[in-house]
Amino acid sequence: MFDTYHEIRSEEAFATSAPARAPFRRVALIGNALPRKCGLATFTSHVADALRQRYPAMQVDHYAMDDGADVTYPDDIVTIDASSAPAYREAAGRIESSGADAVWLQHEFGIFGGDSGSHILELLAATDLPLIVTLHTVLEHPSDVQDAILHRLAARAETLIVMAEKGAEILRRRYGIDADRIRVVPHGVPDLAFRNPDELKPRFGWQGRTVLMTFGLLAPD
Repeated sequence: MFDTYHEIRSEEAFATSAPARAPFRRVALIGNALPRKCGLATFTSHVADALRQRYPAMQVDHYAMDDGADVTYPDDIVTIDASSAPAYREAAGRIESSGADAVWLQHEFGIFGGDSGSHILELLAATDLPLIVTLHTVLEHPSDVQDAILHRLAARAETLIVMAEKGAEILRRRYGIDADRIRVVPHGVPDLAFRNPDELKPRFGWQGRTVLMTFGLLAPD
């Protein structure tokens, strides 16, 4: 399963004009969704778009946590009440009845309801479909609850994906997860044409300044 995931990221894969053979007929992608202002929402929506572009024959069902914020989602987004444990079990039933072949979970402790996002375990316990988990946060010093959640995710998943070698190292050393169950796929950035920074700095009043950049969620707060 992971090799197919890695394939959709490659420039060569997108360059080919021939449709790729889909790894599944239907996949349930769980995370957040645009237009919610959230890094994981952007990431999950971009993954859904990439899957649909690469595998036109595959049905991608996008499930997003609804935290009660005033957000209007597109019609193709299925929302789950993040605070309601029964809603997770209901979503599992919907996934099962949809005919999905696998579940791909974008995991971050803060987006699911319950203590440290424990409600997501309700959904995963209610379906035995193959599970892929992308871990957006791997903690060196988790709380007891966070530690238990990650171990349960690892026990349930066929493949764990992280975005940095450090995350893979922590999974092996801190959590005792076998290396052959872990894959590292760098986060990546949009493919934009290079521009000379000195041409753009005046737009922001940054002339003569050094600009440092990082990756991760950047928000007004």
